[in-house]
Amino acid sequence: MILADTSVWVDYLRGTGSLAASAFDDRLLAHDIVMCGPVATELLTGVDARQRARLWEAISGLAWVDLDRDDWLVAGEVRAELRQRGVQVAFVDALIAVAAASRATLWTLDRAFERIVEVLEPLEVRVFES
Repeated sequence: MILADTSVWVDYLRGTGSLAASAFDDRLLAHDIVMCGPVATELLTGVDARQRARLWEAISGLAWVDLDRDDWLVAGEVRAELRQRGVQVAFVDALIAVAAASRATLWTLDRAFERIVEVLEPLEVRVFES
């Protein structure tokens, strides 16, 4: 399964024809894409009300990976470990990474996830060139 972060979704929805968008389209057609709350929230934040309803209808039909209570602890530990190394990562990126860990391969255009994978061992990340 693939959990695409917001950067891949935006690339795909803009119709860029990039390698990431093309690969994402193939996996979407094969029903290999899962969604998580933080990515959904970011996507829905960036569109107007009419588009928001259509987008919600599309993404709510996907399989979802949910964060449980222990995942919040892991996200805090990931951010704390990285901060001790002098690396700041966004709160939402930590949540997306934890949602993907042990559940799906995370696809992204965001190189910040390369730092997160250093401290979140079960996370598999594919970083596409933007």
